[in-house]
Amino acid sequence: MSKMSSEFEFGKEFFKKKILKGEALKIGDRIIYPMIQVSTFEFEDKFWFESITPIAIAILENGEKYLISLTDEESEEYQSLKIDEIFD
Repeated sequence: MSKMSSEFEFGKEFFKKKILKGEALKIGDRIIYPMIQVSTFEFEDKFWFESITPIAIAILENGEKYLISLTDEESEEYQSLKIDEIFD
């Protein structure tokens, strides 16, 4: 999986988000990539929380590239997706 990420550190608290591109699925003339966000939170090496959230589906069809949002299209995560980077 390829990734785009951001990390934030607040004292002994650590929060990291990664956006990952899943394996390509070929269906007919379409190539489909699931896009997920993995969020990790750590507090003083004692507590971990992880969350996996599907955020979009990237599609390549007949030379056209487009995204279908699975979340709010105004979200920071969705807006950070760069379609040309997804299909590299």
